[in-house]
Amino acid sequence: MRKLHTSLLVSALAVAAVSAPALLGSQAVAANYAASIYSDGDVYMRNYVNSLMSYAKENGDRLVVNYANEDLAQEMNQLELAVVRGAEALIVNPITTSSGAYAIELACSNGELPVIFINRKPSDELLKSYVNAYYVGSDPSESGRYQVDIINQYLQAHPEADRNADGEIGYLLLQGEKGVPDTVMRTLSLESGMEASPITFKQLAKVSADWKFTEASRVTSDFALRNNGLDNLELIVANNDDMALGALDYLQSQGYNTGNPDKFIPIVGIDGLDRAVKAVEEGTLIGTVKNDFDTQARIAFKIAALAAEGKSVDKTTLGAFLYNGNEVSVPYLKITK
Repeated sequence: MRKLHTSLLVSALAVAAVSAPALLGSQAVAANYAASIYSDGDVYMRNYVNSLMSYAKENGDRLVVNYANEDLAQEMNQLELAVVRGAEALIVNPITTSSGAYAIELACSNGELPVIFINRKPSDELLKSYVNAYYVGSDPSESGRYQVDIINQYLQAHPEADRNADGEIGYLLLQGEKGVPDTVMRTLSLESGMEASPITFKQLAKVSADWKFTEASRVTSDFALRNNGLDNLELIVANNDDMALGALDYLQSQGYNTGNPDKFIPIVGIDGLDRAVKAVEEGTLIGTVKNDFDTQARIAFKIAALAAEGKSVDKTTLGAFLYNGNEVSVPYLKITK
């Protein structure tokens, strides 16, 4: 193990802890778990963390959550410190899919601690390399296919969405972080579904907005500047809701999607964030695809608890089906008005 730089860690880590042993009675001993999250700037993952902490509190256990802020060295230090402080299981949302290897190396050399990867799936090879490794997430390809379903349904009901009447729907695609499997698979399944659609689509631009609201607003503005306005833009598709909402923010600043049917550009996202669901209800987004963080958090925490106690992790004890013996995939859900 690398030498721990404790003073640096204490000053650098953003730590949130929950402890409620009283819930289980005076004789109960709270279990000790740790989670490392790739960034605190991701709204979806902040919601996920809130659910994790809620389940820890409900179970009377202690959960320490650290945000790595997209710094690999900090992520490694967090994991080391968690082990030193007696974590009985590690819940890891890795910065990169390959950085999860260090979590497994650390767990192997410290009593074969359970490692539960969440949201960002490591390679199949890595997951199979360690008996106490698990993954809880969803199939990103499904979300892209569901976006196409939402788009097809809307466009078939609203032929006027082809605002320039050229027989094609010109669209802007806002992608997440480059190289991340969710970005890649959400995009590929979306584009494949569009090719198979009875509607003709024309991709006007594909731009990374890094999952972020402000970046999506900026790149949508840049698109308008480069294309002499928004007249030819007839659809915006985003790899997540925060980017969809960022695009909406820019459109509304230009008078679009505020109630005038002649100035409406359909937007669809992924995640099912509360703000996005509200926007769907208000009619400013046409839909989102819910990525059920609460169910995923509940399952991830239950795996941590079962594995830490040396109990069997299976369909009966977990209440969810495990693919390949150590993976849980929670289905997406389409949300439209």
